[in-house]
Amino acid sequence: MSIKFEDLIGLHKLSGVDRLDTTHKYGIAQVFRFVLDGKTYAATEDPDDGYRSSMDTFDVIEAKVADRFSPVKVMCTVDDNQNYLLIMTDVKSQLEVLRVGTENTDDYYPCFVAEWLPQNLYVNQEKS
Repeated sequence: MSIKFEDLIGLHKLSGVDRLDTTHKYGIAQVFRFVLDGKTYAATEDPDDGYRSSMDTFDVIEAKVADRFSPVKVMCTVDDNQNYLLIMTDVKSQLEVLRVGTENTDDYYPCFVAEWLPQNLYVNQEKS
């Protein structure tokens, strides 16, 4: 089921993240998956021509991600100013922990973003 980032704005619990490769009509594409409130979401890359890429689809899927962890409270926001990114911020550390979507360096070179920053989780901040 396809959804929009705007549907996820607000407070959630993040409990898993992974990535894998899949075949796409233009070649190999990344699939970035994460679990929010027990639901698995998948952002699939459109690799376009090797220089440009973007997010192709964003769906709720029936799958288990490989890397699971105790739920972490995150605030989800959307950056739609020159970009179309879902950004998750750990509520306790106030640091970005996940970014996914399409970032435009300029209109000619959009880029698929699938960034997982586990070092910014509050639980990992305490250990360092």
